[in-house]
Amino acid sequence: MQREDSSLQGGPDRLVIGLVSGGHFLAHFYALAFPPLFPLLIDEFALSNTELGLLMSVMALSTFILQIPVGVLVDKVGAKRVFIVGLVLVGGGTMLAGLAGSYLYLLAAVFVVGIGQSAFHPADFALLDAATTGGAEGKSFAFHTFSGYTGFAVAPFVVGGLGVTLGWQPALLIVGAVGVVYALVSQLSMRPLYRLRMAGAKAETESSGPTESRFAAVTKLPILLLFAFFITVTMANKGVHTFTGVFLLSEFSLDEFVGNAALTSYFTLTAIGVLVGGALADRYRATTVIATVLVLAGLSTFATVAGVLPMTAEVAVALFAVVGLFYGLALPSRDRLINSFSTDSTTGQSFGFVYTGLPLGAMVSPVVLGVVIDFWDAKLAFAAIGALFLLSSAIGVISGMKYVTRSTTRAAVKNTE
Repeated sequence: MQREDSSLQGGPDRLVIGLVSGGHFLAHFYALAFPPLFPLLIDEFALSNTELGLLMSVMALSTFILQIPVGVLVDKVGAKRVFIVGLVLVGGGTMLAGLAGSYLYLLAAVFVVGIGQSAFHPADFALLDAATTGGAEGKSFAFHTFSGYTGFAVAPFVVGGLGVTLGWQPALLIVGAVGVVYALVSQLSMRPLYRLRMAGAKAETESSGPTESRFAAVTKLPILLLFAFFITVTMANKGVHTFTGVFLLSEFSLDEFVGNAALTSYFTLTAIGVLVGGALADRYRATTVIATVLVLAGLSTFATVAGVLPMTAEVAVALFAVVGLFYGLALPSRDRLINSFSTDSTTGQSFGFVYTGLPLGAMVSPVVLGVVIDFWDAKLAFAAIGALFLLSSAIGVISGMKYVTRSTTRAAVKNTE
């Protein structure tokens, strides 16, 4: 199928990349739209911390359940349609939450938001794959991931500020409306590139004879290994998110302010690492980048646990920044590796299946590492985090070893389309 050059130099495909990345910004923004309002929700509904936590768990649950089916849907009806519906659901669900008169209504609304969240990874990456040539995929994926982290960073300030100024209900109604409007803009502006790609792939299949089933295509060994990779690397990342403050307080007697500063440095350098990692992903083999930077992330975590430097506040912030940088450098190569193992007609399913490991790892990690801290200590938990980074590196390398030739061939084919 012939299509115009879709590098990041300009043209309509650049618009698609920008719109999809903007949608990813909103997806992450809505994922953190509720915690800044927790103090106000406590006053409104007399909620416990467990009930507040359940709000976020319900959102993650609906995403976890539906991400694989949504990935299948992307490959059947096209990524643009799923992307637009996802925007309407996350924005509309947030608006419904702003109308909540009871806790049960609020739970139902965040469940709707979680349904919308399940659309973004399979639909986004299918659109990015169709909109970008192989030589620019790393930068495209990096910009997309960076946009998501920006959404995380912005949400507490925007939603929290609106909540304090106007109240929690107007805050949710206003930010939810933004998603619905953005869906309309995207519907009117975006070309259905992935659906066109699917049509071309179908025509080629019909002319060349039968091919493997969709199920077989997304349950190959490298895809299954990448699913395991997602679980382990997410467990490591989520462990840092959850227990950095506990670790620095209990093991080095550093106060909560230092813990928050260390976590902020981790997030900031992760975002910077993502942008730099996009260039690395386009220049070097994905498995080489993943192996190198995640090993360095693991070793940096071990150095933090061992206290190789006097653990002052400045050292703690710097060490967590280094770990975050190495983690961020891996993310664009991670996405390129997934994409290299999918066919033109199974991109949505591949990303939908593999990205299911993200909410699964996020659900498992805090509980497992919390048990380690309760029964042993936080140093052992962070040593486990370092080991998870190393294990993730090994799984990523193994997943790519047997299929390097296939991955290179697919990238070359994309560049000639």
